Amino acid sequence: MPRRSPFTALCVNLNAALHPVVADLHAHTTASDGDFTPSGLVALAKQSRVAALAVTDHDTLAGYAEAHATGEALGVRVVPGVECTAVWADRELHVLGLFVDPADAEFVAHLAAVGRQRRARFLALVEALAGQGVAFTPGMVEGLADRVPSLGRRHVAGLLVRTGVAATWGEAFGVYLKAVLPGVPPTHFTPLAEVTRRIHAAGGVAVLAHPPFSFESAQFAEVQAEGVDGLEAGHPTQLPGRAAELRGIARTLGMVVSAGSDFHATSPNRRVGSHGLTREAWAALEAGRPGRS
Repeated sequence: MPRRSPFTALCVNLNAALHPVVADLHAHTTASDGDFTPSGLVALAKQSRVAALAVTDHDTLAGYAEAHATGEALGVRVVPGVECTAVWADRELHVLGLFVDPADAEFVAHLAAVGRQRRARFLALVEALAGQGVAFTPGMVEGLADRVPSLGRRHVAGLLVRTGVAATWGEAFGVYLKAVLPGVPPTHFTPLAEVTRRIHAAGGVAVLAHPPFSFESAQFAEVQAEGVDGLEAGHPTQLPGRAAELRGIARTLGMVVSAGSDFHATSPNRRVGSHGLTREAWAALEAGRPGRS
């Protein structure tokens, strides 16, 4: 069934009504490439009746403290998390570190080092665009670089759209960034085994985010051997059949199951709480996650 067909949408909405999400374990704030502040994100979770929310900004925990304080005030449990960029078998993978200790000095220092690399790449992309004749408003780039702890391609695309260089986000990514990305290679990819080791050392659970559709049981077993504890078996990019398949693979391999909206900005398919865990699945993750005392 096509992803965007009316029948598919009806099935998704019916399933959501019968099995409401209580835990959204993948969401972003202005600490990385989200549009909402940590407090604003938690307020959205409250409005959506989400009981538990994981703040999982890219390679930073900078938004957690504000989100946690707001969660305490609003009655939303905020799970400390992070989305780490990793490399395995010459491909980019994203790993969610859930339940990490935000005060773990070694982990925070590692993320800060990755953040500096991300900043350097952001500035290199801006410089490459300047070489193509793209000029931004004076101070705009510097202000953004000083304000955001974890920078990425989405920030460059946002600059292109806000200044009118690109008419749409699609043009920003598909035309302008596509032209310069080959000359600015990624610098912040950490080997998968190191990412999972650092997450575990910080007391967290390592979950493979939005697992590649091409992955089958063999690949999942291989990344499990690299320290991956679980699979994100619910994500806006997945059809229900794939989500069920991932849950089955997780059961077979003895891995935990997570799910989340991957929220960045207001979008019909990526609302806070649009994807996540039901009460039963959230309780199972809480009870069965590795390292739980």
